[in-house]
Amino acid sequence: MKRSKNTKAPATEASARAEENELSGYLGLEMKRQALKLARRILKRPKLNGEVFQDCLSAVEQFARRPKEWRELLETAYARLTAANRETVRFRMLMFFEYKINEPAATLRYAPKRMTRHMQLCDLLITWCCWLELEEMGKLKAAIPIMSNAIQTAKYSGMSGFLANAYAEYWALRAKIEQPQSDEMLWIAAKKEIAAETETEASQLLLKGIGAKNPRR
Repeated sequence: MKRSKNTKAPATEASARAEENELSGYLGLEMKRQALKLARRILKRPKLNGEVFQDCLSAVEQFARRPKEWRELLETAYARLTAANRETVRFRMLMFFEYKINEPAATLRYAPKRMTRHMQLCDLLITWCCWLELEEMGKLKAAIPIMSNAIQTAKYSGMSGFLANAYAEYWALRAKIEQPQSDEMLWIAAKKEIAAETETEASQLLLKGIGAKNPRR
């Protein structure tokens, strides 16, 4: 007797649910090896929902000794999620890449595409910090009003402090980048000022003194 075409789907769904419940149990009992093994199998499914994906991600975050080895599997599984499910888990991926992968360019793939006054402060802070590491000075400069507003309107002093520190790091980086340019302008101006006296001993000593302060030359 032929099997009904519909018998396989319910059986598969029941098996999938059983695995998902099993994974939740492993997480609760902190059974590391079993949780990671099952998470790897689930992440390879052709279809996945956001809740199950987050359970798998939790297993990796809690138990994986080398999270970077899970990067490709997580990225491909994330790409198979529906748009709605991707939005549900986007922030978890952002946090995972920020704190476990530590690659700013990769982290930014899970950050909002642009900075606005209405974005979540954690999104804003991580995006700003990634731009700092990548020295995206143009983007940072354009976002100064948004960062300033976030610092002033943050409800919690702790978050306000994190934002203020990141903001200060921008100005420190900007000073570091622009200072050599200032030195360069001083060097050029000094040479012009003494150009008429370059043959004198005093002028040569002055040029050497300026040059010594510019080891790049």
